[in-house]
Amino acid sequence: MHDIEGLSKLFGDVTGACAVRIRFEVISSVQCPRFHVDNVKARLLCTYRGIGTQWLDERDADRSKLGGGAGGLSDEASGLILHPAAVRTLTPFAIALLKGRQWAGIKERGAIHRSPPMSPMHGPRVLVAIDAL
Repeated sequence: MHDIEGLSKLFGDVTGACAVRIRFEVISSVQCPRFHVDNVKARLLCTYRGIGTQWLDERDADRSKLGGGAGGLSDEASGLILHPAAVRTLTPFAIALLKGRQWAGIKERGAIHRSPPMSPMHGPRVLVAIDAL
């Protein structure tokens, strides 16, 4: 619990948030299988167990293929991912600070990320998510 308290304080200091919302989850199925940008100012993610969050660098993504722009195709088939080897996965306990659509000055160009595929071999994911309010 001290770890999450420390993360939330650090996150608040970095983002300037007056308040934060904390979710601590045990996840047995993929929650966000498609690449997306969160509709928040910022989100901190840390996976304590299982496979970490996946993300794309700006130069490796065609933003026009996010959401409905994919035409119903998977991220891999839609053209969203410009280089298949570019999908990056955070290691367990790595801390991701993701700017969202509401971050001032980025014109809704927040961090592109998704939940990783689930693997029975790895069991459920344990994840903390902290949002700036």
